[in-house]
Amino acid sequence: MKLLSMRLKPHTLILLALASFLTLDNT
Repeated sequence: MKLLSMRLKPHTLILLALASFLTLDNT
């Protein structure tokens, strides 16, 4: 369980960064 959380955490950060980048690119 802990390993999964550790693996998901950076992945979510990357997704969030991508989402913000896309929204900034669209405007």
